[in-house]
Amino acid sequence: MQCAAVSCSSECTTISAEPRPHRSPRSAQYAANLRSVRLDVDQPDGRTRDEHGAPTAPRAGLEGCVSDTGQVARAEGWHGTHRDVAKAIVAGDSWQPSRSTWDWLGDGVYFWQDSPERAWMWARERHGQDAAVMRALIDLDGCLDLLQPSWFAVLDGAHDRVLAQLAAAGLTPPAQRGLAHGMDRLVVNYVVGALDERGMHIRSVRAAFAEGDPAYPGSALFSLSHVQIAVRDETVLHDILEEGP
Repeated sequence: MQCAAVSCSSECTTISAEPRPHRSPRSAQYAANLRSVRLDVDQPDGRTRDEHGAPTAPRAGLEGCVSDTGQVARAEGWHGTHRDVAKAIVAGDSWQPSRSTWDWLGDGVYFWQDSPERAWMWARERHGQDAAVMRALIDLDGCLDLLQPSWFAVLDGAHDRVLAQLAAAGLTPPAQRGLAHGMDRLVVNYVVGALDERGMHIRSVRAAFAEGDPAYPGSALFSLSHVQIAVRDETVLHDILEEGP
């Protein structure tokens, strides 16, 4: 099976809004860039589209997430790793983003939001007694936030374009089975690249996932469900610490 990177085209983005307000010097300009995108909201299919006909996030999603005062939300993230890597990061080394084919939020450094326990589980499965967990506060300025429903028309349109480009190149779409999320990775990376071409730098991607076993037969509650944040720009990370077990 052969897969390939695909080229990008114009889309549009939003910034998340959560509790923990934090002032960021980037916020006012970023919000201004978003508001400058011309959108046509009266499409017959109910989607918002940009001037090129590409589906975008609704205007309300663009303007409602960053306040005029420049306040931006922060999330608390937990990253499982090897203890030698953790010590190197604390000492000032750069984070190493994951670029694996199973990365469902695209390339980035992956954090479990508000779940040190889940980070420790992951780290110990892979590193045993050498496991370590890093804690960081993550600015959500420039977050492609998939907790916001308005993003899913963007993903749908990007998926269509990715499939078309793969078909034109005679390439097989990547697998989507079990914990292999090759198509999700490709679509998210495509959207991030398209936004970057328009000067909208995506610094992180966030989503929720149902994983594990149901709490009991028929339950919609799963044992390993979590919210993850894939950080693409390490300048959004603050107050980085190595946590004890």
